[in-house]
Amino acid sequence: MTSHLRISPLAAALTAASLLAVLLIGSGLKLDDHSTTGKGRQPAAAVGSPTILVDSRREQANAGEGPVLSDIGAIPDDALRHETLREQLPVALARDARAAEDWLRSVWPALDAEERLIALRIWTTLDATTAHRLAVQFDLENQGLVDAVLEAWMAIEPEQAALAAARGPTPSPATLEEMSRLWSYRDPAAALRFASSFPVESLRSGAIAAAVTTWAEADAPAAARAVESLPAGPTRLPLIGRVAAAWAQQDSAAATAWALGIASPDEQLTALRTIDLEASGG
Repeated sequence: MTSHLRISPLAAALTAASLLAVLLIGSGLKLDDHSTTGKGRQPAAAVGSPTILVDSRREQANAGEGPVLSDIGAIPDDALRHETLREQLPVALARDARAAEDWLRSVWPALDAEERLIALRIWTTLDATTAHRLAVQFDLENQGLVDAVLEAWMAIEPEQAALAAARGPTPSPATLEEMSRLWSYRDPAAALRFASSFPVESLRSGAIAAAVTTWAEADAPAAARAVESLPAGPTRLPLIGRVAAAWAQQDSAAATAWALGIASPDEQLTALRTIDLEASGG
């Protein structure tokens, strides 16, 4: 007696699906969680390619975490575009710094001034040496890019930022003063040495004044001792006045006692006049 095996349509479909899965696994392919929606993962890009930024962030973008780095330029709203750049660039740098640099070079002409500063400041926090190199290369129109990197760098690695500033390009006077001030918050003696030894003589006085003023606002007696250790002359005289002004705001009597003990008549007169002016509210 001959028997006929009948397979239902559902069983046939399940069997076909099982065979397909076996074939896929055997061929080295892998079904992911998005396979049923038609949104499978994209193949990985080669290391060093600019497109790696798109591929490396594709999964997060598909998960609803916002546009990937290469899509930022398409955002019409300036504020949203800048905020997205702040969010996405650190991720891209941490994942593949070389690809991020390739991307930045490719889009640089299309970036607005704010986006350029945002990108380089973020870069400074993660790799200041590269950020400074890029700023030097890109700052062909004196956009202040090098100055922005140096200020951000000084806030996190003052010694390295100081070396970069001394090597050049020379920062603007305002930037050098800001660097000196920032360092003085952390290490006023080191900041004063940096300012006093800066290779461009015309910039030293402003940088020294910034360091001394910041120091005096935090610790006037220590700042006074540091100033008195500097060579006497026209450079030291205005620094005496800065210390006197800061000290008078903190303790007028102590400032006056210090001023009366200054040996140089000119410096003593400058200190006393400054203290009187502060006391009178001028």
